[in-house]
Amino acid sequence: MARTIKEIANGMKAEFVLSEALRTHYGLDDFNANVDYVEFYNSHFSVVSVETCLIYVVAAFGNALETVFDLFKKEVDETVANERYGHKEWYRTKAREFHYTDLQRREEIYPIAQVSVEEQAFGIVMKVAKGEPGSLSKLTDEKEAFESWMNRQKPAGIPIRYISCDPDKLWLKIEVFYDPVYIRQSDVNDGINSAITAHLQSIDFNAEFTTMALVDDLQKLKWLDLVEIHEVHVQPTGYEYETVSGQNARNTPVSGWYELDTERMQIVANPI
Repeated sequence: MARTIKEIANGMKAEFVLSEALRTHYGLDDFNANVDYVEFYNSHFSVVSVETCLIYVVAAFGNALETVFDLFKKEVDETVANERYGHKEWYRTKAREFHYTDLQRREEIYPIAQVSVEEQAFGIVMKVAKGEPGSLSKLTDEKEAFESWMNRQKPAGIPIRYISCDPDKLWLKIEVFYDPVYIRQSDVNDGINSAITAHLQSIDFNAEFTTMALVDDLQKLKWLDLVEIHEVHVQPTGYEYETVSGQNARNTPVSGWYELDTERMQIVANPI
């Protein structure tokens, strides 16, 4: 990790006073080994002295150089992780490399927009989706080709369970207290639904949904005073709705992402 300019400058000040030749040149006869080297330097040289200015100029260049080295090291580490055969990042990289040729548009299509990889006892669980953030969708015609391609890339003997399906549906029983100065009651439901949809779309692919994070986002609304989430209901594709507690609900989507079921939403809106 790159040292700060101050840390580098303090190190240089300490080396400065430890140099017998420099102490002799500047007449620093009161030096002894028990003093704080940086404080000793600061007591003899002004912050605007030529010596101090030169130290900070060199320290600034040193900090910039160390910062560049840190960025380079991070890039190298990420590259190594992505390229290490059979590593989780390797699977993600290979999934995104899958492509086919669109003959009508005459261009290469890379359909995999989102991918998550989980290591389990039996092998790998890979969730994938195509599309843009906010409008993801499951693989369709390309699903068979994608799975075949990945099976050729993966290490032998490692099974992959592929998941690419419609989003998990989610609805809530929620009570809010709003300020009628800023919003009409007739607009509260749409405002809440829009804010929840935006929150769900902001969650990283295959990341956990928590009511705590949702409440934090909702309370950023200028017109909203208080939020109480009483129930959370989720429905993975092919299953019935199930209740996931209330205020402290946590859930990871089977598909990798969520879609708000606005028709089932139950919102009680109270003016303050």
